[in-house]
Amino acid sequence: MGEHHVRRLIDGKLTKKELASAKDPADTARLVESVSDLTFGEYIRLFNMPNLWKKMNVQIDRKVFTAHLDAIRVIRNDIMHFDPDGLTDEQNRELRDFLGLVHKMDDVGLLES
Repeated sequence: MGEHHVRRLIDGKLTKKELASAKDPADTARLVESVSDLTFGEYIRLFNMPNLWKKMNVQIDRKVFTAHLDAIRVIRNDIMHFDPDGLTDEQNRELRDFLGLVHKMDDVGLLES
């Protein structure tokens, strides 16, 4: 799943201050000006904030969505760090299932900014 799908859920719906609230507190040097300045883990942190979740107006269960997104984060990190074992059947299924969910969300207009 491309990060652009996740960014579309967030983009234009939150202020710079709200976006920056998801930044890793230990990362004091980095400036967050837009959704593209966030890491994948920070997207999840945003989605886990009930007040911001409501503002993003995503019409599915927040806890279920963020649990799936976190599983995608783990798989993504394995890929980005060149895990020599490759993806398991379970990881492939998780990616396909989540991509299907995102496509359905897009089809009904839930990814519109």
